[in-house]
Amino acid sequence: MAIRLPERVRGYILQLIADRGLVPGSSLPTEHELTQALNVSRNTVRQALEILERDGVIYRIQGSGTFVAGEDGPGDRYGPSDFPGMTPTTVPKREATRLVGLVMPFTDGYLNLMIQSITGVLRTYGYQLIVSNSHNHPDEEASILREMMDQGVRGVLVFPCSAFTTHDTWAHMAERDFPYVLMLRHRNDPAEDAICFENETASFNAVLHLARCGYTRFAFVGGPEQDVPPHTERYRGYVRGLARVGCSPDPAQELIDHVEGHASVDTSVVETRVETIAAFLKSIETPVGIVAVNDLRANLVYQAARSVGLRIPADIGVIGFDNRDFAALLEVPLTTIHQDITLLGEMAARRLVDRLVGQLPEGSGLRRLPLCMVTRASCGEAYSE
Repeated sequence: MAIRLPERVRGYILQLIADRGLVPGSSLPTEHELTQALNVSRNTVRQALEILERDGVIYRIQGSGTFVAGEDGPGDRYGPSDFPGMTPTTVPKREATRLVGLVMPFTDGYLNLMIQSITGVLRTYGYQLIVSNSHNHPDEEASILREMMDQGVRGVLVFPCSAFTTHDTWAHMAERDFPYVLMLRHRNDPAEDAICFENETASFNAVLHLARCGYTRFAFVGGPEQDVPPHTERYRGYVRGLARVGCSPDPAQELIDHVEGHASVDTSVVETRVETIAAFLKSIETPVGIVAVNDLRANLVYQAARSVGLRIPADIGVIGFDNRDFAALLEVPLTTIHQDITLLGEMAARRLVDRLVGQLPEGSGLRRLPLCMVTRASCGEAYSE
């Protein structure tokens, strides 16, 4: 009797798992990759995957992929608080599922640094990471989180979307005692684990730095996410800084544009925002010191200033946030607030592992990491590489 095609595909996948030495939690090729490699229909591949899933060999998470199931990997009775700065050598086995989820509103080269640090910590304690993109949409974020819970993911790290407070999945996860840690944004819930930065203090110091550089007028350039952390905190720090130098907030000196999209990937968004910022710069009196809500926005200020003939730092001083790689490479190197995104990823991963193993670290809840200013030349400072 001839072997049915789905069974042959099933056999191929089993052999692939064995040949590659794939462990529980390892990702498998996509349906498209399997159809191309085996020259079979997608329907045949799906039938084979259904058989393997029914047999408990694999499991699938919508939007994330197909993964190897199986028995215990390295155990998880101990967590980071037991082994500060070192890797445990003997860790008892415990449960079969070794997957941790990471949900983000977008990905780029900068955030990949955070993903790498998270992966390194989780691997130390025997966990594997799967990453899903919510495309900055609350419904998609909620769907991914529920899917992860239902498919047996042990816990999740979440860089929430802009509208993350509009869905109720957080309460649902709390009811199920499902471990999660928020990153970069938080919900002002003292019982909720979150790792963020000291944005307000850093922005306050940015205004003082501009004043020390000789600017007596100040402006703020924000964006469509201005109503959620960390941008709300950066604006509050700006207002506090104004008060310290004897100024008051002036709506005419603030630009909060509401052009949706991500400026690092969407050319039309960049063009529209540059035009908006150029019009704003022409409307305010110079010289002026500008606090930009992030480095991407600061870069747009540079482009807009160039388009209307304003000089940095003679006409406008600029301070950004994040310290992205390009900040030091601009024609006038950008003074910016450095946030250690690698450290944040590491701390969030360690907090989650502590939750997974039942350790409640001291000071659990919201933790803020310090920020520091990297002074270059965009506010008139003396600068050398």
